Amino acid sequence: MPRSSPLPWKKTFRKLPPVIEDALVQLAPGALCVVGCTKVLTEEELAAGTYQHLCIATKVDLSPELQVLLPSPNVGPTSHANAIPEERPLKDRPKYAKLMHGRAPSWNGERLHRTTFHREVWQRELVPPAMALLGFRALASCATESGITVHFQVQEALDPADPQFRDKLLRCVNLLQENVGAVGVQALEHAAADALRGFSEDLGWCPLDEASTEAVLARIAQRSAGRGGEVFRLMRERFDCIRKLEPRRILHSARGFVGYFLIDYCDNLAVFENLEVDNALYVVRADAASLGRMPRQELFARVGKDVQRIVHTKDWMQQLDNIVRLARDDQSPRAGEMI
Repeated sequence: MPRSSPLPWKKTFRKLPPVIEDALVQLAPGALCVVGCTKVLTEEELAAGTYQHLCIATKVDLSPELQVLLPSPNVGPTSHANAIPEERPLKDRPKYAKLMHGRAPSWNGERLHRTTFHREVWQRELVPPAMALLGFRALASCATESGITVHFQVQEALDPADPQFRDKLLRCVNLLQENVGAVGVQALEHAAADALRGFSEDLGWCPLDEASTEAVLARIAQRSAGRGGEVFRLMRERFDCIRKLEPRRILHSARGFVGYFLIDYCDNLAVFENLEVDNALYVVRADAASLGRMPRQELFARVGKDVQRIVHTKDWMQQLDNIVRLARDDQSPRAGEMI
């Protein structure tokens, strides 16, 4: 996981804190719940950029209307796992021989040459992230002289009758703690829970033009400011490399998929890229238009079965170029290539 942005509070809990346990006892039987809290954001915190990872820099960024986004994966371990797919080894299945690439010293020891060898490795599966969204809105009726009162809420309805309830609750509590530094649990009506589920399932992909692309990149730069300017320069460089392969269009989600892009190269090839994590991009052998219409659960099920992961090593651009050319049946020479 990349270096997390420095924030002035405890990162995560290993078990549910007492304030959450006390709130659970007070829930009515059969009631649903949601993780959320109310906190005063002071002028000093805003000036120090404490909440820039949520795109909150000044009072202007806060309004009574609900704003929803995907928390930055660089805030902490739970936020990272919430946004980034994870490869898990399948140790209940046999290993297989994987072709590995490396370098070794040449016979005179002055140079290196490329080598290939086989290594026994575990089979792996790609586990999609939870992609829980974080919403917040200013409470005008609770304004104070010391700052602005804001209500934060993880946009995920939780059912105490679910066998995995406590695990999901701890994940949501840690997601809120990492991003806000405060936690809480409130009861949730069933109608409100249905609205939350519908909102989080609709990712709302839309194509980007030049102006909207710059606006999205500016938000990513704001969220990443705590990690230094060099980090965003590398993000922008990676994005420019992807655009050099001339995609038909680039899609971005209006539902808080900040950092993720869906790049449409041709009818049978689409790429997911998250600029905020210098980890890997994900190639899917499918039409980007059909992927863009899928709800979240269906999309993750589709991507989990048919995806190629390209790690951002030195030759990642060459690998992607080869894949795009093959998908397009493009046999034209590259720039400077002899034919």
